[in-house]
Amino acid sequence: MAEHSQDEKDGPMMMESPGDVQSGEQRENRTLFIFGFLFLLFFFAYYPIIYDLRDSVIGNELARHAPLVIALSGFLVYQKRKILWELLINPVSAAETPVFFLVGLSLNLLGQASGVYFLAQLSIPLTLYGMARFLKGVSFARQFIFPLALLVLAFPIPGKIYMDIVFPLKLLVTKAAAALLTLMGYQVKIYGNIIEISSLVLGVADACSGLNSLMAILTLSIFYSYLVIRRWDFRLAIVISMLPMIIMVNIIRVTTTAVVAVKWGPELAEGKLHSLWGIAVFVVAVLGLMAITKFFMVMEGRRSHD
Repeated sequence: MAEHSQDEKDGPMMMESPGDVQSGEQRENRTLFIFGFLFLLFFFAYYPIIYDLRDSVIGNELARHAPLVIALSGFLVYQKRKILWELLINPVSAAETPVFFLVGLSLNLLGQASGVYFLAQLSIPLTLYGMARFLKGVSFARQFIFPLALLVLAFPIPGKIYMDIVFPLKLLVTKAAAALLTLMGYQVKIYGNIIEISSLVLGVADACSGLNSLMAILTLSIFYSYLVIRRWDFRLAIVISMLPMIIMVNIIRVTTTAVVAVKWGPELAEGKLHSLWGIAVFVVAVLGLMAITKFFMVMEGRRSHD
């Protein structure tokens, strides 16, 4: 009786033909070439915007949180590295036409040509999404949607919108702080965002409106709730709760600063102490964010067991 080899028992062994290996290498080389070309195109198209954003981070208080936003967005992408790698090396991923990529570049050119840099900045996430979708298809690009949406918070608010938001917040903080000082027994007069107390005149600056702290806390609240909370309504509630918290903390900040200025001199309420108050506001807001998020984590856990 003839003996059969192990290979014959298991059936014929499938071998990759030289043509398949060569086509796979050609496909990878083509993808790398396209990626390199699109990256260079993106860099040259957005170099003025990136340069302007760098200057804004240095000179604009409302953009100081931009490095934080970029770091958190990068972390979210890093968390998905295994999924992204599997999709990246998957030869059956279907690339698409570069519609989103071209629309993003068009908005960038329109924004730069019209001097509306905020429009050009907003086109960055769309262009990056379109690049990913063109290279590796919808499944691959979908992994970047939330990190790229978070990246929008890194861009400074346009001047007109900034004034429309900051001035009402300054008036609100000024009136509330004046009311607290009156309850404490001080003679207080307010003129817009100016507080007159015991012959001292104190101005409520833009930083005291809470908008600067709000942008950083808003970023953290979106990021943190996305990581630890599953329900979107709970995530939204956490983010919305940050606005009244920041306002209340800044009201206490202005009130305390006024008391310090009256009792120990206005010089103590300026300079380093003013900066320390800003750090304290941020720390308190972060602690509040953690407490509120913990509350919704408990609520989510209870509802999941019901």
